[in-house]
Amino acid sequence: MEALKTLVARTLAQDLDAYGEIVRRFQYLAYGYAFALLGDAHLAEDMAQEAFLEAYQNLAKLDQPDAFPGWLRKIVLKRCDRLIRLMRPRTSPLETAGQVADRRPGPSAAAEQRELKNRILDAIARLPENERTVTTLFYIDGYSQCDIADFLELPVSTVNNRLHASREALRERMETVIGEALHADAPQPDALAERITFLCAFAGQLQSGVPVVTALENMQKTVKAARMREVVQDFLKSVLSGSSMTEVFIRYKDLFPPMVVRLIDDGETFCVVDQSLQQAGEWLKTGKFKTDPAMFDNNFSLFRIRGALTDALQAGAKALVVDSSRSGPMPGGKFDALWIEHEQDDGSLKRTGPIGRPEILAKLQYELKVRTRLNAEQEGDCLAGTLRLRLSKDGGERSFPITYRPLADGDQIRIELNYSE
Repeated sequence: MEALKTLVARTLAQDLDAYGEIVRRFQYLAYGYAFALLGDAHLAEDMAQEAFLEAYQNLAKLDQPDAFPGWLRKIVLKRCDRLIRLMRPRTSPLETAGQVADRRPGPSAAAEQRELKNRILDAIARLPENERTVTTLFYIDGYSQCDIADFLELPVSTVNNRLHASREALRERMETVIGEALHADAPQPDALAERITFLCAFAGQLQSGVPVVTALENMQKTVKAARMREVVQDFLKSVLSGSSMTEVFIRYKDLFPPMVVRLIDDGETFCVVDQSLQQAGEWLKTGKFKTDPAMFDNNFSLFRIRGALTDALQAGAKALVVDSSRSGPMPGGKFDALWIEHEQDDGSLKRTGPIGRPEILAKLQYELKVRTRLNAEQEGDCLAGTLRLRLSKDGGERSFPITYRPLADGDQIRIELNYSE
């Protein structure tokens, strides 16, 4: 097995095959840790992919290559923590974790297997967090106690003690079934490595200003994995047939991070798609990008957000937040609405009133963005800038820090209320 130090050095020398090997080596540790924190297989896979992408973007900052496992764990933890804080729970983990298609024939057998699997995952979920994490990592793909200790940055003896305690709680006679239940929803072998190496290579093409069609044609010649070749061929076919770039990127939103999809959508909306494609490539490769602060300049009218900002200022809120993942029923329950929330000093959100149906968010973002001067240097997974807005007919324009954060299931607008005249 090639030394981790050598693989890191090869990756820093732009050898994507080396980074693919790193992903293969640690993919189930990253996924298993995320699953232990979130209890949802699909979200865990998303967080693992995002973590490996962030690790690639920041690999040059890692002083000791042998510290990569623990460093990766911290990135996974940060990603999962952010998801937990920003998004309301969308699934009930113990109910959904077993709902994966079963290849065994017969509905009775399938139901019996799902019931047993759910019971096992329920038992694991009831373990203390430390024991749950070690158990998930041990059974997800047969990692040794030493591997897990390196990843969690713990002594091997501590890992052994926690694993022993969890075995006692779960009863050793269930161990084989536990491994099968945890592994059933895990990513297919090499799947994460194939996606990450594709994204990194595609990023290099876009960042260099290569037109997207040419970039896809180049990728057709270099992509080795059959699954990813099919994606590239379908992607290229869709673009050449006249589909909008946004439609195609949305179709593959499980592959492309939300920030990339949002940049492409903004590029087409504001007729700067060449620029936004280059920015998307730069973001994929480095986690940050440069942009023209006047990217969204235009002259359009704004609507009810003025009143909402005025109310938030009068209420002494820290920020005004509109989050598509936090919509709820209108009074009377006739339809769901997008609600305005005030962020308090302690970080909690207080729902104040509806702003309209959820689909209004796209128009709201558009009308806010034409009044937003973007920061020239962008970093992380949200667009940041300054909103210039006149709140009343008699008053002057005020400046509010604003961020547009693309989420896995929608978008969030956050307007800071420490404004300036």
